[in-house]
Amino acid sequence: MRGFAILPVIIFLVIVGGLGISWYTLSVRQQTKTEVVSPGNQVDSCNIISNSVFRSVDKHEVGLGPNGPAMGYWSITFQSGNFQWHHSDVVESGTYTCTENILQAKLYNRTVTANYDINRKALIWDGVEYKRGE
Repeated sequence: MRGFAILPVIIFLVIVGGLGISWYTLSVRQQTKTEVVSPGNQVDSCNIISNSVFRSVDKHEVGLGPNGPAMGYWSITFQSGNFQWHHSDVVESGTYTCTENILQAKLYNRTVTANYDINRKALIWDGVEYKRGE
């Protein structure tokens, strides 16, 4: 009978030990994935985008001239949750939201998801790279 009294204690110790190992493994795994960012270095690209003008890095077709396609820069202006996108010979406008550095722009008949690459200081919008005007 004495062996049966020890059995629940052993089961309890195995469960507690297993939970302890699981907790330790989870905390170590989370620590290795958590990037340390000091408040001084933390950048919120939503603030960079707000009330700014971006110009395409490369020239793109902006219409037809007498000698064929004319090339020029495209631009996007952001102000108070609204934007204007000048591309090709078109101007589109709409509203945008920015959450956790992901920009969602709503146009008339579609949406564009864009992001700001902090390292390159570039806005990637509809596959085109834009830089912020100074």
